Amino acid sequence: MFFPIAVSLTDALQKVDPKQIDLVKSLGANVFQVYTLVKIPAGATGLFSGLKVAATYCVGGAIVGEWLSSSAGLGYYMLRVKNGYMLDKVFACVLMVVFWSVLLNLGVSLLEKLCFPYLRKGARK
Repeated sequence: MFFPIAVSLTDALQKVDPKQIDLVKSLGANVFQVYTLVKIPAGATGLFSGLKVAATYCVGGAIVGEWLSSSAGLGYYMLRVKNGYMLDKVFACVLMVVFWSVLLNLGVSLLEKLCFPYLRKGARK
């Protein structure tokens, strides 16, 4: 799940306002300070959007990995109950996949709000 994070972070870092970078450089900032003061806070939205995508996809990737070569886990259980025509249990497994995907996505959203409280919608300016 490296690529959703890397692509969204690099896209966000490229969209940083060059005027802010010029201002910090004119005040004598070095490259490290440019990243810590301007680029990383501005790219945080891209980082967390990539983390949300990766958190959702990692559950599906784990299930597919268990389908292919495993002797335990939710993917293996889904294959067993599917082959036994127990569709109610397959549906329960799908609901668990959805539950874990949403839970991880909400966890990343909570982490974003804890790390960057000024990004909250409707926050006072």
